[in-house]
Amino acid sequence: VMGLEVALPSGELVQVGGRKSAEAIGYDLTGVLVGSEGTMAVVTRIWVKIQPLPPVQKTLMAVYPDVATASNAVSAIVRTGILPAAIEMMDKLSIQAIEAASHAGYPLDAGAVLLLEVDGIPEVAQDLAERMAKVCRDNGASEVRIARNEQERQALWKGRKGAFSAMGRLSSDFYVMDGVVPRTKLPETLAKIDAISERTGFKICNVFHAGDGNLHPLVLFDAFQPGQYEAVLAIGDEILKLCAEAGGSVTGEHGIGLEKRENIRYVFSDDDLEVMDRVRRVFDPHLLMNPGKVFPGHGLQPSALHYPPGFPRRQAAAAGGEDLWV
Repeated sequence: VMGLEVALPSGELVQVGGRKSAEAIGYDLTGVLVGSEGTMAVVTRIWVKIQPLPPVQKTLMAVYPDVATASNAVSAIVRTGILPAAIEMMDKLSIQAIEAASHAGYPLDAGAVLLLEVDGIPEVAQDLAERMAKVCRDNGASEVRIARNEQERQALWKGRKGAFSAMGRLSSDFYVMDGVVPRTKLPETLAKIDAISERTGFKICNVFHAGDGNLHPLVLFDAFQPGQYEAVLAIGDEILKLCAEAGGSVTGEHGIGLEKRENIRYVFSDDDLEVMDRVRRVFDPHLLMNPGKVFPGHGLQPSALHYPPGFPRRQAAAAGGEDLWV
């Protein structure tokens, strides 16, 4: 994002940044506003820099016995200096659901699968793909497959892109988490998430952006079973705390919003939050913009988050009858 035009709470239109780098001198107000989740202004125009598509993309699938081995392979790839365009990981439970839904060609006996992609001019992309395949084999991959054509490449990505919808084959509902840990902490963090699953009895699938440690645990549950919704919220809180304790963050790309207002304390101190609040009030002194979001203790109380609009609620039945879900 090179620049923005925004409407302030006063109604005034202001431009920050712009089409040219010379317009971006001074404080990075564009960055401040991009990360504000609508708590400072309403964006009315955006200037973006568009990159041309690379001429060639090479996609690989590497198969591993478990997520720990696959995670270590991710670190090994990064250490070589190769910068893949994507490194995605799926665990065993996810693979089984995805393969049943999309027939992408993932082996059902795999403990984990990495999807990796490099791009560039044909000669460079092919060389990078072969080098990366060797690193995968040297670090525990039982199979490495390089897509031979665009049809095979699209088939591999079809599975990953349809991963979340495939969870419907395992459960009627799932809670998507979004946290980040350093790549070196992936094996340890995933093992702890697995331990949470074992302890609580809730199955947790892992489909995530392994290249930057951005985790997306999917907690499977049934919203029509009393107490399960509250239970998965508690599991989500525990997972985000794990991410923060590992030196990561409570969000990688989904933001804070309402859901993670209290979790943000795992990363920032009260002093940090006070400074952020003071910056926000420069733009919105009366807290009119997207109220109750991002900052803990403002607006809606946590109890209001138990059942978002549209979620089934338990309704006590008349005497002698059964409770209903509406």
